Parts: sequence; C-alpha cells; structure tokens
Amino acid sequence: MIEEQVWDELETQTPRGTGIVRRRVREDSPRNLFVGVTHPGRERVLELLVSEDAAANIELPATRALRAVQEAGAPGEIEVRIILAAPEMQSVFTPFCDDVIEAVAAAEDDRAAVSSLLDRFAHWQRLFAADGGWLSSLDAQALFGELWVLEHLFLPLPGVQPIEAWRGPEREDRDFLASGVGIEVKTTRGDEPAAVTISNEAQLNVAGLEALYLVALKLEVLKGGKGTTLNDSVASIRDALVPQAAPLFSDKLLRYGYLDHHSDRYSEDVYVIREVAAFRVEEGFPRILEEDLSPGVGSVSYRLALSACEPWRRTLEELAAAVTQTGLKG
Repeated sequence: MIEEQVWDELETQTPRGTGIVRRRVREDSPRNLFVGVTHPGRERVLELLVSEDAAANIELPATRALRAVQEAGAPGEIEVRIILAAPEMQSVFTPFCDDVIEAVAAAEDDRAAVSSLLDRFAHWQRLFAADGGWLSSLDAQALFGELWVLEHLFLPLPGVQPIEAWRGPEREDRDFLASGVGIEVKTTRGDEPAAVTISNEAQLNVAGLEALYLVALKLEVLKGGKGTTLNDSVASIRDALVPQAAPLFSDKLLRYGYLDHHSDRYSEDVYVIREVAAFRVEEGFPRILEEDLSPGVGSVSYRLALSACEPWRRTLEELAAAVTQTGLKG
C-alpha cells in the first residue's frame, strides 16, 4: 500500500533539469512497476515498463483527471505512464495505484500486465470522471436504492448470483437481470412529486425478457438521525455474501463510483424508506418504446407518474418469488 509519505519524499527529490523522480514498487514481482512525481510540474505518476510488442496498438484511456502516455525507454522497451492531471483527485489516485499495482504485479508477462492495467483503469474511470471523485447526493441515493433491492430481493440466490444479477454499475438498460427477469430501480425523495425519470426508450422494453418490473423507493433523506446510511447498506451486504462474491461486489461498487476510501462522505445522509412500490411492465403499461418514435428520434428520457402505473402494481412477495425461482433455474 502506498503511503502519503512516499509521494512527499518523491516531491522533494528534484532531478537534474526536467523529468520524473520515481521509485520501483513490488520488488517481489517480475513486472516493472514504478510510482513517481514529475518535475517541475509535481504531477503524480504510475508507470509500467514493458517490452515494445506488449504495448503495440493499445489505445490508452483518459479522463478529466488522468492522462496516459507512452514514452520510449531503453531499446526495445516502452514506459506506459498514467499521470494525475487534477491535484484535487489525489485521494482517489493513491488507492487507484494500489489496485492497479496489485493486479499488474500478478500478471504472467508484459502483455498480460498491460491488459490488467487497462482493465483496472476501466473500473476506476467513473470515479475519475466525477467532480471530487465521489458520488453526488443523487447518485448516492440511486445506489442506495439499488443496494436495497439487491439485499432484499436477490441475496436469497446462491453463490455469486446476487452480484452477477446486479447490472446497474455497467449502465445497462436494467439495473438487475436474472434468468430473464429484469428489474429497473428508481428512487424519489419525500418532497418530490410521485414520478420517476425513465432514461431512454429501451429501459421499459420487455422484448427478450420473461418479465420486467419497475421498483420505486420513496425515501426521506435526513442529516443524521435514525435510518440507514449508504455505508450501512454496503456493510450489511458484504456481511451476507459468500466469500467468492465479495471481490465482485467491491469491483461493482467501484464501477458505480463508490470507494471505501471516501466512506466518510456518505456517513451523514440517512435514508428512511417511506414506501416501496413494484409494478409489472407489460402490455398497456405507460411508457415510450422505440417503435413509438418517429424516424431519427432516439435517446428519449421522460417523466413517468407512478399514479398512472397503479393497475400494474404487484406485491414485493410476488416479485421476490419471481426473482428467486428464475435465479435458481438459471
């Protein structure tokens, strides 16, 4: 684990002229991994030194806070560098480096090392794209809603199935999908109108599914007091998971934008659930579908009044039974 002291020491070790002061990490691994600081810019850097063929034809990712570059090293070698361009994201960059180093150090060869670096970058991309590197209050609220459904409807499924069914972090059209049963989760606050936003015309399309449900949680969000924080929900699910599901859950939290390192930022908002409503999306359900749109029109979002969905309301017991039975069949 990289300590803040390491960065401080690298910042004070000025090279001759411009360049990078770097330090090798994970001496127990054959992979050539370094952390460093540029001078005079004092940007923090994670560097992987590999053979030229291992880095050939790769597309390096970038976000608002990070830039990735390739520099020629010794003959036949390439230095792949990920540079922190936004100093305010330092609290995210250090755990990012820890995670990437752990994955890359275990790679069998340079080509696998580059693949591991790109894979881990993809998991962290949303965090680095966000302001400050943490979830907004609305994103945290949405995550709480999805975790509530995960805990109360999917945890009865065996093994890793509950976490595999959670598709929200991948930004798929449905937040959950288990053997043909899809669930879309929406949250509202108590002072908001009883309506939810449907993101696009595919979100409530049942084509290819055995069943599709819309679950709406009406929340009251308090500053302290009795209720459940986002951190409480994360901890409760972790305690209930089988060991092999825990790493996948952490990865999906990361993809969503939740980082344990920032848990203190989610300790103040307390959620009190005032109502949970479930609706079966089927023929006649109020929605916009692709076939309803004129040619050239797409990516349509719209507000759906929950009062209009009442004829399709279902009990949570019915929904839980549908999830459990299809999950066990799968």
